[in-house]
Amino acid sequence: MYSFMDSLAVDVDPNHFVQTLGFPFSFLQLVINWLRSHEDDNQRCVGVSFLEITFGLLFVDPVQFPFRNPMDGIWRLSDRRSQFERPTLAYFYGIVRKVFRYLSFHWCDFSPVCTGLNRSPWGVTTPLDGVPLKLHCEVLAAVQTSLASFTKVRPIRRSCDLARPVA
Repeated sequence: MYSFMDSLAVDVDPNHFVQTLGFPFSFLQLVINWLRSHEDDNQRCVGVSFLEITFGLLFVDPVQFPFRNPMDGIWRLSDRRSQFERPTLAYFYGIVRKVFRYLSFHWCDFSPVCTGLNRSPWGVTTPLDGVPLKLHCEVLAAVQTSLASFTKVRPIRRSCDLARPVA
């Protein structure tokens, strides 16, 4: 099985990305750099859900996410803790999912999306979509630990359970 990064085309058009999703291209660069720095070619490929990738981008080596400026409507990257209102997990999950769906549809040689991933051991009882990745064992364990600690008190059983603020 090939990793998502193996199937990703080398050159992603920045203008097409911004026109299609509206997010800054620098966010896509942060996501791709995060994936490249945490992938290990010696690992076997496993299906990693978009929710797990979101937790990795938020808690394991965090990156800045795009937020729309309320005054001019322009998307800018900023730290999630610098926002006046605390964004929900659904907000971050939606952004990550849109970016990976965009990449899968426009810039991959084949459709690398995995469906029906079971994450019930970590408190997520709904089947999830994701992509195959070769993440370091330590990174994957840290992601799953942070997901399990988030769902320890209240598991994710429906989509409305994603509407909780991320600390």
